[in-house]
Amino acid sequence: MKISPIRLLPLILIAGIGSLGAQTDFKLPTRPDVRPAFELQKQAEAQPKTLTLAELEQAVERGIPRAQWQLGMRYMLGDGVSENIEKGSQLIMEAGNQGIPEAQYFIGLVREQSKDPEMITWYRKAAEGGNTAAQSKLADAYSSGTHVAQDHAEAFNWYQRAAESGDVRAQFALGAYYENGAGVDQNYSEAAKWYLRAANKRDPQAQVNLGNLYLHGRGLKANPKKAYEWFRTAAYQKHPLAYLKMGICHERGVGVEQDYFEAFRWYSRGAEAEDPACIASVGRIFEEGLGVKKDLAAAASAYRSAAEKGEAYAQLSLGSMYRTGKGVEKDFVEAYKWLSLAAEQGHGVEVRDLLAKVLTDEQRAEAQRRIAQVTVALP
Repeated sequence: MKISPIRLLPLILIAGIGSLGAQTDFKLPTRPDVRPAFELQKQAEAQPKTLTLAELEQAVERGIPRAQWQLGMRYMLGDGVSENIEKGSQLIMEAGNQGIPEAQYFIGLVREQSKDPEMITWYRKAAEGGNTAAQSKLADAYSSGTHVAQDHAEAFNWYQRAAESGDVRAQFALGAYYENGAGVDQNYSEAAKWYLRAANKRDPQAQVNLGNLYLHGRGLKANPKKAYEWFRTAAYQKHPLAYLKMGICHERGVGVEQDYFEAFRWYSRGAEAEDPACIASVGRIFEEGLGVKKDLAAAASAYRSAAEKGEAYAQLSLGSMYRTGKGVEKDFVEAYKWLSLAAEQGHGVEVRDLLAKVLTDEQRAEAQRRIAQVTVALP
């Protein structure tokens, strides 16, 4: 079993704090799963009501594609007319087939809801027609390899087009591509530029990543205070990783005065959001008594909660507590279970191997049974 907090969709690699402790989004409707597509479409772009219903109907009779699109959406949403999914579907398909990018994008959304590979065809048509949201969606597909061969260079190309048109998701993704050198040469200055654009549009992950660049002086002059400020901005948007960064900054005095209790407060916010790294940090604070009264039982409880979510440090710490009987009743089998899970992620291998030498065959067998139970339950 290998558990990693890093995922690519689209290449959203969560940059850690390095020396501070790295931690490192068919058939046209007659079916209910089209509803989410309505909402996405409305978020993507509002359709101006420049024509009355009668005018739209007259334009449709003359075969004007954009009128077909607008009237089709009105029927889909029951906007000023009785809802008629079948009629709306037909009008939107006609508009899409005649090159209206908004219609093509909407058809792609509906097909994506149905996990239909044809989504790529429609997103590509819309993207080539200049639809920014479709460009970003097509980039996502190439980044993740969804219904197409994974191709980071192609993903980068489409993210760039969407980002330059103002799509905030694409701006963040472009920053991540530049930061990690995927599909393009690594360039921290360009990463900072695109993260800043997305951060100024209140994208919390971009704010966290921009903070990391300021922290390490990558592409920007190192500035711990600015790093802290961006982490704080993201934290006020309730971003779990930002809670962790804020806790670390307060604990170690990075860009702000050292304050263990304030660190504990931020870690606790992340724990309430069920972030495993924050829960593990709460456990460590209790274990070491940093800014709070030392409480080994509370530490063990927090470690167990994080360990059950696959957090390696918590698994290692909980295993060590069972091995020594600190905060819990000594239990070598339980210790071996958690130490083994941590070792599978590259932590505490030597400690696990030393413990294995004192276990009986029966104890090792029981430990393996428990490991299997935990592995099935892990996210």
